[in-house]
Amino acid sequence: VKEGIIANPKSPFLYYLLSTLYGKASDVKRALANAAYAVVLEPDNPDYLFNLGTLWDKLGYWKKAEECMQKALSLGPDNPSLLNNIGYMYIERGVNLHRGVKLVQRALELRPDNPYYIDSLAWGLFKLGRVKKALAVQRRAVKLNGDNAVILGHLGAIYKTLGMVENAKEAYRKALRHINDKELTSWEKKEIFLGAKSLGLSLP
Repeated sequence: VKEGIIANPKSPFLYYLLSTLYGKASDVKRALANAAYAVVLEPDNPDYLFNLGTLWDKLGYWKKAEECMQKALSLGPDNPSLLNNIGYMYIERGVNLHRGVKLVQRALELRPDNPYYIDSLAWGLFKLGRVKKALAVQRRAVKLNGDNAVILGHLGAIYKTLGMVENAKEAYRKALRHINDKELTSWEKKEIFLGAKSLGLSLP
């Protein structure tokens, strides 16, 4: 890819591609730099904006992430990944909860069996206080993907709120087994650690 950039230094796709490769290697800062330059070269590409937004999100810059994703959404309103990501950002931060849930529901209309979108919906319902409904939805997410730390951590939090302590502990134990997955952000790990610790579980 770098050789391609030397030959074509103004190709936004190559910088976008290099950004995704750095992202997979957990080098978020280099991924961000290349993603930002791809957007400079082609500012109205929703995929490039979406990629940049997710990287700002991983680094904790929520406002910058939201700006990128809202612009991307205006350019690609039927992108399910984008709908879910923006919706989940709202839900996770406890702002615009109803809008967040609506965006996730739209994503699920397009991809009804995506466990990550189902997890986002369950978490939104949980944040809105609809805990029993959230549990029913989250169980479906776990059935589709029972090895994801975030999905399992959310299940644990829902069980804990419902007073189902042993179920919560088991969910958090499973989440902790996958805590070092590369896709997890630092704040997602922190959320799982705090939930497990609140139940007296020992951390790895």
